[in-house]
Amino acid sequence: GRRTGLPPGKVRGMLELTISDWIGATRRRRGESNIAHWVRRNRRFGELVVAKGFKCADSVYVFNGAGLEILQSGKRQGLLCVVDQTSAAMRWDAKLLKEEAERWPDWATPEDSVDSWEAMAAREEEEWRLADRIICGSQYVVDSVRAVGGPAEKCRVVPYGHSAERIAHGGEGEARMAQSAERKAHGAREETAEGGNLEEKAETLRLRSGQAGNLKPEIEKDQRTDGRYDCALAPVSGFRPALRSLGEAGSQVLSLPLRALFVGTLCLRKGLPYLYEAMKRLKGAPIEFRIVGPSQTTAECLGRLREYADVAGPVVRSVLAEHYAWADVLVLPTVSEGSANVCNEALAAGLPVITTPNAGSVVRDGTDGFIVPIRAGEAIAGKIDALASDRGLVERMSENARQRAGQYSMARYRQGLTGAIGG
Repeated sequence: GRRTGLPPGKVRGMLELTISDWIGATRRRRGESNIAHWVRRNRRFGELVVAKGFKCADSVYVFNGAGLEILQSGKRQGLLCVVDQTSAAMRWDAKLLKEEAERWPDWATPEDSVDSWEAMAAREEEEWRLADRIICGSQYVVDSVRAVGGPAEKCRVVPYGHSAERIAHGGEGEARMAQSAERKAHGAREETAEGGNLEEKAETLRLRSGQAGNLKPEIEKDQRTDGRYDCALAPVSGFRPALRSLGEAGSQVLSLPLRALFVGTLCLRKGLPYLYEAMKRLKGAPIEFRIVGPSQTTAECLGRLREYADVAGPVVRSVLAEHYAWADVLVLPTVSEGSANVCNEALAAGLPVITTPNAGSVVRDGTDGFIVPIRAGEAIAGKIDALASDRGLVERMSENARQRAGQYSMARYRQGLTGAIGG
């Protein structure tokens, strides 16, 4: 509550559950699967909430798989019952992930097993039966509920909102962002063919565009290259010029590699083998890959990824903005999600997004990114190559991405959620 600004009086802790996790009934048992553990933990959580009572509440709002006992009690009391379906239907997820494990056995780990999912799927489906409304982050989630015979007529799509300021500044304030963001106008500091250096070009561009004072040139040593310098035009008011507008200096910029970023858990769900396929197809092309997130794949497969990409590992959220600032495009070839937050974050950072329909994103194919089929490494490679070959397209999609992200604020999400629950 302290982090989100919620009134302290409206937040209730669960010390009993914390103690139980340490030394009690919900402590994870030796050899127990992750899902089986969460079934027991979620059941205990629901029992504790019900024991505390609902006081004067006229409704209950729960997350899928974690609210069955609460919904059962709420239904008996005649309360409005709402389920937030945060992911695709578990039974649908299990089908896809089982297929992935069979297709890529060398990439699979015990965490990818769906053998113990039945109990959680059964909880989820009973929650749907009790619910008056099912809130879904995307149409893909609705379709997955329908695909397993669930009550799609109860579903309401409310795309998630985001805090653009939080994404842009990574929680560290504007000064930090000004030093690290928008590092896309890379080039040598030496004299250009037209005379003058990139700093002078940037100043000329500011004057011509009427943006004097709105751009801050940043020159710093780029450790990932051999003595080159970064000339980052870090926008203070959100303006960002097309790199091709730099004339002869811009041609130097466009000769540099496209930077493609993956953010997420390194696992079968996120389509990691298809990213690997795409990177192999693009070997030798002027493209740099970076993979950010915790690993849930085998050491052997992690080694394969390192042949083609900088595998950065997990990072704290305050550092994530720097990776978005480094990149030109986000690539998320996910097999199944609810609505991938990373896509919204990337759009807000001005990155075109290459993803699949199963990401449940708000990306528009051909406008602020590309939508490719699941399990399509060749298609992913083709879209990355298209961006690498046309930096003007990158710039247009980048601007469209920011505009698209601006349509999905937290205020809009609040309004949509209120309407969906009331309707």
